[in-house]
Amino acid sequence: MKARKSLHTRRAKGTRGKLLKKKGLLVALMLFVFLCIVGSAGAGTPQDASPDPQPTQVSREVTPTHTGTLALTASGDQSFDATGSRAWATVTKKGGGAQTIEVSFSSDTAKNLETGTYTVTPASHYLLATDGTLIESTSRTSVTIDNEASARAEVSYSASDLSAMSDADIDSAIESAASFMSKYMDASEVDSLKAAALAKKPTPQPVGTLKAHFIDVGQGDSEFIELPDGKSLLIDGGPTDAGGKVLSYIKDLGYSRIDYVVATHPHEDHIGGLTTVISSLEVGEIWAPDASTNTRTFENFLDAIESRGIETHGASAGKAIGNSDAYSIQILGPQSGASFDDLNDVSAIVLVTFGQNTFLFTGDASSSLISQACNSHVDVLKVGHHGSRTSTNSSLVAELSPTYAVISYGVDNSYGHPTQEALDALSGTTVYGTGANGTVTIESDGTNLSVSNEKDGAVVAGDTAATSASSAAAAAESSGAQADTGNGSDPTVYVTKTGKKYHRDGCQYLKKSKIPMSLSEAKSAGLEPCSKCHPPT
Repeated sequence: MKARKSLHTRRAKGTRGKLLKKKGLLVALMLFVFLCIVGSAGAGTPQDASPDPQPTQVSREVTPTHTGTLALTASGDQSFDATGSRAWATVTKKGGGAQTIEVSFSSDTAKNLETGTYTVTPASHYLLATDGTLIESTSRTSVTIDNEASARAEVSYSASDLSAMSDADIDSAIESAASFMSKYMDASEVDSLKAAALAKKPTPQPVGTLKAHFIDVGQGDSEFIELPDGKSLLIDGGPTDAGGKVLSYIKDLGYSRIDYVVATHPHEDHIGGLTTVISSLEVGEIWAPDASTNTRTFENFLDAIESRGIETHGASAGKAIGNSDAYSIQILGPQSGASFDDLNDVSAIVLVTFGQNTFLFTGDASSSLISQACNSHVDVLKVGHHGSRTSTNSSLVAELSPTYAVISYGVDNSYGHPTQEALDALSGTTVYGTGANGTVTIESDGTNLSVSNEKDGAVVAGDTAATSASSAAAAAESSGAQADTGNGSDPTVYVTKTGKKYHRDGCQYLKKSKIPMSLSEAKSAGLEPCSKCHPPT
């Protein structure tokens, strides 16, 4: 039995061994196959292996870009001369970019472009023509370019209507055109075109009115000007006893403030009334030449200014009063630093311009100084020195060729104003006078003038023999002065104990001694008038 079990066991083991051996070979074969597969896969990308060579490129035939021709031109109407002018167009392809092309006013500009649809517009809305004309365009064209075919586009320009544009808009448009053109042109050429364009700007049309009132203050001067922006200007205030009338006149016009006051020179018949006015109304600025006199009238004037704390300015040639685009107030004389023996010649000469109209105010300046200050046409002339022969002659009137002339004087004055010489010189001018016509008002709309006056009357020459003071008046005129002390034929003057001149009351040379005497006595004693205080002669 044991032998049979043993034999059976051995046979079983043998059989199992064969099976295991077969299984082992199968596993080994499978493992070998697996390793072969893995090895084959890894062999293609070892870390030190060279990369596979690039695949061979397959050659293809490139299709050429199709192009066509775009013919561009600029056109202008008859409103400006396009000869030599330059223009540019912006050409933009649908779905693509834009390019700027210079175009000609005289012939087509050909440009080869890829086929497609394009929009053509002016590169700049505003340009400057060769003569400085501001031109503009809003044209817009759409064109399609086919292969080897042509398309045509036009950019049109016309002169800008400057009358429909504000001054600021015109400046902005010119600047815009110049800025663009500077990218393609020499700066000097653009500057020249810009200057020409600015010169073509229309003069702004005046708005409102200007009224100049030549107030009847007797033998003196006072002009009140209502400016178009609501401000006001007073030139002189007449003699002292006319101050109340000037004040009432201004207040009756509705003014409680005077923006600018000009005291042309320190004679009583021009500044005397200003003391009352500036003491009673608000005053913005006072302008006066660099001149003084030692009279009580002048001292009162200075005291009134100081008490009110009014801003003062020196009146000399080249200065301007105020700052307005609607009008200008220019001081034409006297020259800065000039000195004169005669206070009349220190007079501030003022030119007021509104639109096309001009008003010249001359104080008491002599004709030669007025001519130096202004030698071209004025519409309205305030005749110098109340119509004296020293301020008005035919030569000056020919230079100024005034349309209207106004003389401020008192009836039967002792100076013989206005003189026949002055009236003869003004024979071709419409002349008004406060002595004959009362207060004279001249209104301007910037182009046209209209005149109104209180009364009708003819301006005639004064009679130097009409009063007992005629001889003194003639002497006063020859010296260019009018007395502001004494009213009779023999006014009172003052002398010192040792001096050789006679003086007005208040003169600085009377500090140590002051002896009153009549003018005739002083002249009989051989005394001469003081050159500082200008007493009557």
